[in-house]
Amino acid sequence: MKDNGSASVKEWVVIHKIKGLYDRGKGLSIRAISRELSISRNTVRKYLQLEEKQISAYKDDGSRHKHLDAHRDFLIH
Repeated sequence: MKDNGSASVKEWVVIHKIKGLYDRGKGLSIRAISRELSISRNTVRKYLQLEEKQISAYKDDGSRHKHLDAHRDFLIH
């Protein structure tokens, strides 16, 4: 998933799929969800632990360190 500072519609769809498939522990296991959606188990765990407001704040936080930040000026120009 592309991270441009805010959660895209595609990311929200994946987040809702994760939460729907898990269904508060009554649905699929974390491993089964990660296989079904072809994403990391850690990603599944991360989104299951956070509420939607927390996910939104996490994705919108522009202060997160990104590996290419040191080269941003060069890449833009």
